[in-house]
Amino acid sequence: MAVHQYVNSLQELEAAIEQFKNISMQVSSTPSRNENTEHLINDFPIFIIVSGTKDENGVSWCPDCEKADPVLEEAEQSLAPEPSAFITVYLTREEWKNPKNVFRTDGRFRLTSIPTMLKWPNREPKLVEAQCADIDAIKEFFDECCPQDQD
Repeated sequence: MAVHQYVNSLQELEAAIEQFKNISMQVSSTPSRNENTEHLINDFPIFIIVSGTKDENGVSWCPDCEKADPVLEEAEQSLAPEPSAFITVYLTREEWKNPKNVFRTDGRFRLTSIPTMLKWPNREPKLVEAQCADIDAIKEFFDECCPQDQD
């Protein structure tokens, strides 16, 4: 099960992270009927995607974001660890181009390009630009971020 939320600001992102942390704590405090999935429940990964906003036709101002969106959606549905949460932050062109943009300056992010996908709260590894449109790179990213036990 992967859940996804879409936000437009750092404040909304922080609220979404807290919401998913609370869900994770509730799930992990519920006894698991299947011991093989217990480690997944206790490690409810949160992935953050920062991307460009879309116009009324659903097209992003960011060409790399436009290429990455369908690949990221496919990866979320077919490759993401279960359970997991995704939060996409949409930035306008003006917001992203501002050198004082919080996603550029905040030490928790320090992004240099979009689209970017990272696992919260880690900043590394992360996928940037064309990597976000490469299904093999996304699979490697998930494998590195959330290794699965091979029982």
